[in-house]
Amino acid sequence: MSLLLPHGGLVTAPLAAVLHTDNTVDLVNRAEYTFTSQSVGSNNPKKVVVIAGVNSGAGGSITGMTVDGDAMTEVVESTVDGQNIVGMWQRNNVTATSAVTIVVTRNSANCGIGVFEVTNAADAANDTGDGNANPGTATIGVLAGGVTIAGMYTAGAYPHLRTHVWSAGITERYDEVVESTQSHSGACIDNATTDGSFAITCTPSGTSDTEGFVCASWAAG
Repeated sequence: MSLLLPHGGLVTAPLAAVLHTDNTVDLVNRAEYTFTSQSVGSNNPKKVVVIAGVNSGAGGSITGMTVDGDAMTEVVESTVDGQNIVGMWQRNNVTATSAVTIVVTRNSANCGIGVFEVTNAADAANDTGDGNANPGTATIGVLAGGVTIAGMYTAGAYPHLRTHVWSAGITERYDEVVESTQSHSGACIDNATTDGSFAITCTPSGTSDTEGFVCASWAAG
């Protein structure tokens, strides 16, 4: 991506970049989940994006998320029958370069998170998508030089656990068991050099009872 200077010269603008930095689970029933020692990358400052999947057992949404005590903002959420929820949240201008504490507020039977570091990106998402089908799928707009992040939380009948396969064009970064019949997976990619529509699909390894899927893209900025 280049910018035209007043006197006709060109300067290359920095491209956005995304890095998966951590993922973990807590299979205990809690009203609030505290994940300590989470890596958020070494850049300063940066945007921190967290995908959280929960098996809530009741109606409602994830009501809050923080990184080292600073409130994060919801980007997109998918809720299935008010029970299994996957949400993507972000915090801009994070300066931490060491391990942080991430707190997810939602009364749930379990919780799994994936953490991403994003640099040189716009404050707000360019586009978002969500779904609650198997496979999880959405088509979103992407801008050249930006980034895309996606996640899925899947529940199947006991004792079956699901792994996930992501479509071409986006790279899986984690695929992890949350608890007994629940699993979660996340993927990301630095966008190509042209603007366009991006169809993202995440396919569980078998049938599932409930599933939630989210994705979002950010422009360089």
